[in-house]
Amino acid sequence: MAEFKFGNFTKEIDVLDLDFQTKVENLSEEMSKKIDDLRKDTANIKMSEYIKGYCTAVFEFFEKLFDDDYASNKMFGKSVNLGECDKAYLSFIEARSTAYKEYQTKIGSALKLNRAQRRNKK
Repeated sequence: MAEFKFGNFTKEIDVLDLDFQTKVENLSEEMSKKIDDLRKDTANIKMSEYIKGYCTAVFEFFEKLFDDDYASNKMFGKSVNLGECDKAYLSFIEARSTAYKEYQTKIGSALKLNRAQRRNKK
């Protein structure tokens, strides 16, 4: 388990859990599609509409991921800021990546031991 923290929001994440990873992947694709659709239409919308649409996609990602309708409020307060939305998502990706690297290091160390070494380590 790892901890993801942003703003006033903290949640344990389990990067080794299949259901969690599937949910992250599906919601990331959904968010990316919404943002890509916005980018295709940037010539026809105001910057304020772009920021609102972009941040709404990020807010929905976190709310659905953590099954918490108030996750975005805890993370961002009343702010709807493009830069903060990017920071939050990148912070989540970093927490997820760090937790997985720690697992790889831990399991890699264990697998490098031969059978006798593993038995004596107990």
